[in-house]
Amino acid sequence: MQNLGDGTFHHSGSLAIRAAVAADATMTYKLLYNEAVAMTGGQQVEGRLAIPDLTRWLALEGVRRVVITTPDPGSYRGVRLDPIASVRHRDDLSKTRAGTGGHRGRHRSDPRRPVCR
Repeated sequence: MQNLGDGTFHHSGSLAIRAAVAADATMTYKLLYNEAVAMTGGQQVEGRLAIPDLTRWLALEGVRRVVITTPDPGSYRGVRLDPIASVRHRDDLSKTRAGTGGHRGRHRSDPRRPVCR
């Protein structure tokens, strides 16, 4: 899994996704979509795509599945996303083994369990 901010995605990170698709790699990208280029001071993202447009772009690039996580899935009712996209509550992701929260629930005080850093 690779974390990727939307600022980085829009200026160079999209190439990494294209390369992963071209290589037929099994890869999960977690795209933080907060509309800021954080690594250079929080500027606005140039050339930013709205989330529905982004789902269509990803589909055109050959991405097989997009999962949008949000604290309010109902806000996406009526929004036209690409068919490869689904919307889930962000807490649902932490309940899956493949989710970003796979480390949650581990007791850091137990030395037999690994600590995610």
